[in-house]
Amino acid sequence: MKQSNSEADKPLFKEKRTTLSARIDAHKKFSKLEINDWILKIINLKPGEKILDVGCGTGKQAIPYKKIVGNSGIVIATDISEEILNEAKEKAKTANVSIQFILHDANNPFEYSDGYFDVISCCFAIYYLKNLEKVIKEFKRLLRLGGRIFLAGPTPQNAQLLHDLHKKITKKTLPYMPGKSRFMSEVLTLIQKYFQDVKVEIFKNPLVFHDANSFLEYYTSTGLFLNSVENDNERENLKEAMKIEIQKWIHEKGKIEIVKEVGGIIAYKK
Repeated sequence: MKQSNSEADKPLFKEKRTTLSARIDAHKKFSKLEINDWILKIINLKPGEKILDVGCGTGKQAIPYKKIVGNSGIVIATDISEEILNEAKEKAKTANVSIQFILHDANNPFEYSDGYFDVISCCFAIYYLKNLEKVIKEFKRLLRLGGRIFLAGPTPQNAQLLHDLHKKITKKTLPYMPGKSRFMSEVLTLIQKYFQDVKVEIFKNPLVFHDANSFLEYYTSTGLFLNSVENDNERENLKEAMKIEIQKWIHEKGKIEIVKEVGGIIAYKK
């Protein structure tokens, strides 16, 4: 894939495998619902379709996508992290599915012909890119007429209790969160500009924790925590303060429930 030397086109954030895996594991253990059930219903894949999964992470969506499109279909999954892609490849091998995993920075053009894909999916990644308008125009180029795009990201109300607790403990302004700030505003506005039949679906999924340590494993894997600490001393102090707060909360209420709220944007090229 072509790479750009422009500083303006570098990503705002590059996920680490350990933190991504920690969040995925927390959702698997403590959430009431499975987000892929919701995604697959909206995206409505069909056998034989060609799908591009941008920012595929460890393959959470790419693997079920491939199971649906089958041997006659194609799933090409890209990510900026080689470490994360290696884990995705192992998971696909375990699931016995054939997916083309490609290391690629989505700020840069893709080397596929116009209209090559039936579907483009980008879950929890697009808002980390620099020039959103350029990226969305590139997605439109890659889709065939009648093809569809699906994007997922946090709403401004996502994990509100977690943000309130974090602000209470740190007594600081919340760190900049690209997803909460950009997805339902800048991203949605651009999709409405370049695509048609745009619909937004909302998914609410409570994460329920009954002990402070499980909560801390999740909290310390989030951008909210990672973008608020500058050194190991600050990190440990914040963890200890949050642990005390959550222990009090669980003692009083028996649990702490963080409601993850995700927006899903589905739109068509016509």
